[in-house]
Amino acid sequence: MTHITVNKKSNRYSIKLNGHANYAPNGQDIVCAATSMITFMLLQMIDNMNARNEVSIITQKQEDGFVDIEVSVGKIYQDYFDTVLDVILTGYKLLSNKYPNNIFLETDINSI
Repeated sequence: MTHITVNKKSNRYSIKLNGHANYAPNGQDIVCAATSMITFMLLQMIDNMNARNEVSIITQKQEDGFVDIEVSVGKIYQDYFDTVLDVILTGYKLLSNKYPNNIFLETDINSI
């Protein structure tokens, strides 16, 4: 099972993913592929924003079955980042609702 944790405290955001979906064998796991694609989109958006000095990356670790990222968002970019995160959370929520045995989402963000 993949555990996803997303938290927000003021202008700091923490996103952690741990584990594998185990919906199907490696190379055939559609739940893993969907989760990975959503996560790659988020990481790319964070890298883009970091290159423009809109966010500061505090922590960024990626390994097989593990992602840990924490960012601090500049005040004037807060609304933009919240919109990006809302899209990402919607994807994770859709997956966790459809595949509750494979994806567990925990967040303190109800609606941005």
